[in-house]
Amino acid sequence: MTVSVAIVGAGDRGQKYARWITQHPSLARLVAVADPDERRRALVVDGNPAVASYAGWQEFLHAGQPADLVIVSTQDRRYLEPAVSLACNGYNLMLEKPMVGLSRLDGQGR
Repeated sequence: MTVSVAIVGAGDRGQKYARWITQHPSLARLVAVADPDERRRALVVDGNPAVASYAGWQEFLHAGQPADLVIVSTQDRRYLEPAVSLACNGYNLMLEKPMVGLSRLDGQGR
């Protein structure tokens, strides 16, 4: 089974995930990338017209782009909002950051 993957955050880490996906086509297929930096998005898309490109995670979310998995690889200080919003909208996530920041959502701040 091939998993369709979207990447939110096309910096160094997101680009590394995209390369892995490209090198393992029997396991994963890149379907979208979202990042405010057009140059970084272009590096991930790498000329593949099948990969949708979005100027940010909100645009990706509003487009309703289907994906089996979304890798959230935004900057450390900016992962909480996209992670929670994407999860609340039914996306399966891979977070490559500690989820400790998510505890702020329960009002406990632990």
